[in-house]
Amino acid sequence: MYGLNSSVEYIYRRRRMLCQDCKRTFSEDAPFLPMWQRTPLNRLRQVRARANFSQEDVMRAIGVSKFFYTQFEAIKDPVIPTLPVAIKIANFLHTTVEDIWGDMEGGG
Repeated sequence: MYGLNSSVEYIYRRRRMLCQDCKRTFSEDAPFLPMWQRTPLNRLRQVRARANFSQEDVMRAIGVSKFFYTQFEAIKDPVIPTLPVAIKIANFLHTTVEDIWGDMEGGG
């Protein structure tokens, strides 16, 4: 979104409107963002989308199959990659491993 601070994550779920006549509020889903961008559940997916890379770009750069990479971006129970793969992904996306997986627990 043009003009917004890029260091802050904006989660835009609905557009809210107020009727000037009856003073009731109405809402509609965000018309310009796909659902996966409105769902803040997977940090890797958000970082990749912000960097304007497709999943295929990242898969080719780090040398993993589509099956493994889609597990890293899963919304429900994502798999945390091994440290060498995580470092490759973070370097390709020009960020750090902690920025992507720092708040997740478990191991890959």
